[in-house]
Amino acid sequence: MAVLADYVITPDVLDVNSYNSRGECGARIATIRDEILAGGLVRDLRDGEWSNLILSGDDRWHDLGRKLVKALRINNRLVRHPPALKDPPGHDPARWCSEALASNKHTPLLGGVITRTLTRDCGGSTVAPIDQLAGAQWWQHGESTALVRRTIDDYISHLDLIFRHATHIEFIDPHLDPSRRDYREFRQLIHAIGKSRRRPLIEIHRVNYEGPPSSRWFPLKEDRMHYKKIFERCLGETLRTAGLTATVYIWNDFHDRYLISNLVGVVLSNGYNTTTKPNVTTTWARLGRSHRDNIEAEFNPKTTASHELIQEFSIPGSHVGDIGERRGIVAANR
Repeated sequence: MAVLADYVITPDVLDVNSYNSRGECGARIATIRDEILAGGLVRDLRDGEWSNLILSGDDRWHDLGRKLVKALRINNRLVRHPPALKDPPGHDPARWCSEALASNKHTPLLGGVITRTLTRDCGGSTVAPIDQLAGAQWWQHGESTALVRRTIDDYISHLDLIFRHATHIEFIDPHLDPSRRDYREFRQLIHAIGKSRRRPLIEIHRVNYEGPPSSRWFPLKEDRMHYKKIFERCLGETLRTAGLTATVYIWNDFHDRYLISNLVGVVLSNGYNTTTKPNVTTTWARLGRSHRDNIEAEFNPKTTASHELIQEFSIPGSHVGDIGERRGIVAANR
């Protein structure tokens, strides 16, 4: 399963006239709303013609359908795709489905096409009627875990949609050190983000110590610029080439590993390190929206009550600040 998927919803799904009653239409829309707003994107076909059609003043569109499209737009989950076929579909659901399948040939969907009913020209494993989604392999249907090979290529494959469409990405891993052998491929994640048209805000979070509990040592006691030097040396050129800036946060302590974005939150059981051993896997799980928001607040210096921020800096760029210095405390001695 993908931690984030993209879908097409043909207009007839949101059309009251496609159902026996307005109530049935609303009930069907409700079955997909939460899943899509938690872990999905929707293609705005033909450069926005799809959303413009639904948001028109036509009474045929159910209120819940219009609210869903507005929520997708507000939450940056509506992704414009250029026209794939010559002629606009108008109100014809079969032609919209053909448009969706044509867009799928150009950029494969990680999800699928949701329709009201199947037609002769719009079928196959990529398409499913809204009342038969439980049988579609691509429909998340509450599934929120992914078995991921511990290779950088598999990481990028699972995170691709996030990297292409997120406006804010946080890498949270207590031992993330791009100079270490098992983390040296982390820069390729930054490179992958740089390929997108967006320039998201990037944050990296780690702790201020090295080693296991029995033999921890604190590099900042000897060199306050220790971590800044590492991240600048290992990621600076990649960030500059991509036109990106990353803010690095050094905390006193934490344990769990996450990827947090405005689109989805993911808990990573093994973090961002990789291995050369073949077929070694790890489990990733998508967080619910409220849990994602809680984790984001936990690692926000302005709102956290869980951790103490020791240092922050930007790569590339000038030193942003040392929290201990602002408080008149030598943070390196913590």
